[in-house]
Amino acid sequence: MELLRLRNVSGLSGSIERLMNASRWILSSRRSSRQMSNTVNRMAIHVESREIRIPVCHGNLAAKVWGDPEKSHPSRRIIAVHGWQDNANSFDPLMLDAKNGLHRFLKEGVCVTSLDFSGHGLSSHLPPGSIYSQHTYAIDILTTAKFLEWNEFSLLGHSMGGGMGFYTAFLHPERVRKLAALDATFPYWHPTYSFEMTIESSHSLFEKFASEYLEMGLPKPKEYTMEEYFQAV
Repeated sequence: MELLRLRNVSGLSGSIERLMNASRWILSSRRSSRQMSNTVNRMAIHVESREIRIPVCHGNLAAKVWGDPEKSHPSRRIIAVHGWQDNANSFDPLMLDAKNGLHRFLKEGVCVTSLDFSGHGLSSHLPPGSIYSQHTYAIDILTTAKFLEWNEFSLLGHSMGGGMGFYTAFLHPERVRKLAALDATFPYWHPTYSFEMTIESSHSLFEKFASEYLEMGLPKPKEYTMEEYFQAV
């Protein structure tokens, strides 16, 4: 692991009270970091975190970790997941708030891993033509837990991250101890009688995506002369 690099700061500082309430519940049961708002600067303190890179088939997932993943208490392991087009810094105010931040509990076995979803923050993007879906993000969460060797964990999600938290908990309720969803829409489902309509809608969306993708055409492979080839090798 390497020391934290500068990231973009998300716009979650206004939700700090809700963040605090959500974190207490769990524990009881793109600006530069140099350009943080005056409010955050007044409230924040320096707490060391570490960057980790998690190998995946399309590159790496990036995450920042507060606490020790190995020595943390099993009931106090949290994976924090951000909203759409946001990044792992969503939870900086929660960790760094001088008075109420979770940094106060790091010595009590708390470990918070704030994840960049695929295609966000410092994580690798999916290959061209791939579709970002709830399946992608749920796999990101489970891949992170596997990398950390966490059999059980709690989830803290903001906006889209809250929805992905629900989805992951539905898939693996035996692994998600608790879930706190902030500013998140409740997960949707379709009753049995609308199943055919759901299939038809999904098919239409896929056909639209496929036709648009095919119209884009494939990039032309780069060609080399024999002389260029031998120079390259």
